[in-house]
Amino acid sequence: MDNVPEREKMKKPDDFQQGKWFTITPIEKQEFTSEYKLDTYDHTVGNILRIELLNRDGWKTGSRDEKETQVLFAGYKQPHPLEPYIVLRIHTTGKSLKVLDAEDKSEISQAYTPDLALGNACRRAVKRLDDIAEQFRKAIRLARKDEEEEE
Repeated sequence: MDNVPEREKMKKPDDFQQGKWFTITPIEKQEFTSEYKLDTYDHTVGNILRIELLNRDGWKTGSRDEKETQVLFAGYKQPHPLEPYIVLRIHTTGKSLKVLDAEDKSEISQAYTPDLALGNACRRAVKRLDDIAEQFRKAIRLARKDEEEEE
């Protein structure tokens, strides 16, 4: 027996495109709280999303904006190391915030829900990872350039 999940349990690319890689469970006993079961993910993604949801960097610099202070709790668990999924729980204030409507660019009021918080956290995480990848590419180019100059 090994630590690799069985192939038939793993998600296929079509499943991701159809949204079959996650399930949302609203917590009825607690308003503005949801749990998200994210298939094929582990602590790596769980911790990135938790940090982005809580915007830990902003706490240190004091630069947290109004939207991000609306996340009261964000945590995740991986129920078993051999099960390829995590459960992410998010609790927000549900406070009504002004956001831009995607279609006509007008301001509308919208409750800050766990779904909205997770979407924002995912966008920030992708941007942060893109920035890291770009810095890495620049460092590689500089290192290669220095090697060529030494020769």
